[in-house]
Amino acid sequence: MNYELGLAKLIDRKLVHYNSKFNIYMDEILMANNEYVYDYLTIQPRVRTDTCVAGICILVFASGKFWLMRSRRVFSSHDIWQAPAGFIESGETSLKAALRELEEEMGLKVQMHEIIELGSFWPDAGILDCKVDLFLVIAHKINPEFYSGEYGTGLISGLTPEELEEFILYSSDVGGATLVCSTRALYYIRNSS
Repeated sequence: MNYELGLAKLIDRKLVHYNSKFNIYMDEILMANNEYVYDYLTIQPRVRTDTCVAGICILVFASGKFWLMRSRRVFSSHDIWQAPAGFIESGETSLKAALRELEEEMGLKVQMHEIIELGSFWPDAGILDCKVDLFLVIAHKINPEFYSGEYGTGLISGLTPEELEEFILYSSDVGGATLVCSTRALYYIRNSS
């Protein structure tokens, strides 16, 4: 293979496991100091755009509040706070994925022109070979009683901008994409008026 990876070279890649969403590789890497790493873990989503985007996260701002879901994942005994998020499906753009996830997870239908792009980020550049696109929707109303029942979703709660700022600074029970999306969305709302 021998792809350049910054100051290292990928020498060999072995697929060790996969599921419907990810390929998991053990890579052999030659470092710049001529040392080998024989078991470097790389997780690569099976569906990515040509710019390496595999997922989306979209935060809703309505009635003066940012809306998040509380859910409990099987690996945690704590409630996890998160914005609607998900994988891009084959042939889908990140904008279309955002529209789909927003409807599936919060029951909110919006038009593509109502979505504000907040950029992208690498959720874990050391292991995950993908980026996540971030979005904000300023909605007229939201149904706080909506619950999809889909795994990873939960009851919807609204946070004022001040509460969201405190949440960003102090919460440990939050998904990484939600944290980055919340920071950028808060900045956008405070600086767009």
